[in-house]
Amino acid sequence: MIYQSGTGVTLAVDPSTSDVEVWEGTQSVVLPCQYSKVLEEIVTVTWSRLDLSPSTVHERGEGDILINQNKHYSGRTSMRPDALDSSIFSLILKEPVPSDSGNYICSITDEGSAPCSPLSLWKDRSHIVEEEGERKACFTLTLDRIQFTAQEKHR
Repeated sequence: MIYQSGTGVTLAVDPSTSDVEVWEGTQSVVLPCQYSKVLEEIVTVTWSRLDLSPSTVHERGEGDILINQNKHYSGRTSMRPDALDSSIFSLILKEPVPSDSGNYICSITDEGSAPCSPLSLWKDRSHIVEEEGERKACFTLTLDRIQFTAQEKHR
């Protein structure tokens, strides 16, 4: 599915990847988020869960910014080293556990611009933010849920 804003910036969303299911004990899981345009400016990518406090799961600017990261995810998240160059902002979550289940939001924000307001987050949608007379596209991608199913181990 492709969503295009009035500014001509496009966010590609693959509906088949919006529901990620893994087994407890899985080594890692990838939550997909890809931006279809080459980024010319420094941006900040934030993965969050609004049901947590603090809500930040992982944040990346010129490098990882983990100061506001929820302690539950400490040492268990990463993104591709070339994420800003490749525009692939997928989150790698190591050693997922059932309490990781929830709605994850991938937000891409231009350096220095206001972040997306939680009130204006739309599932698989983009919207335009007016800031000092300049129109900026603000994109969010919400993954429905990560479902974990415990599997009995057979001896």
